[in-house]
Amino acid sequence: MNSDEYEKLAMRITDTENVLDKLASKFASLRGLIHRKFTGDIEPAQKPEKEKVKYDDGLDSLRGTPHDRTNSLNSTSPK
Repeated sequence: MNSDEYEKLAMRITDTENVLDKLASKFASLRGLIHRKFTGDIEPAQKPEKEKVKYDDGLDSLRGTPHDRTNSLNSTSPK
């Protein structure tokens, strides 16, 4: 193994150690949060009421209302 390969391997090991440290920190935070929730230190969050969100693609003005489409399909005279 030459020095370049060794250096790349060392960098990968260092990166892996950093990721493991971050995961351990996140896990400890999550564990603490779960502990506080079950001991009653924090209240469970209230779920907000879901609102039905209609997707707007910006083409409603071209489509017209369903009533307009039906009439335009059945109509023989030009508008």
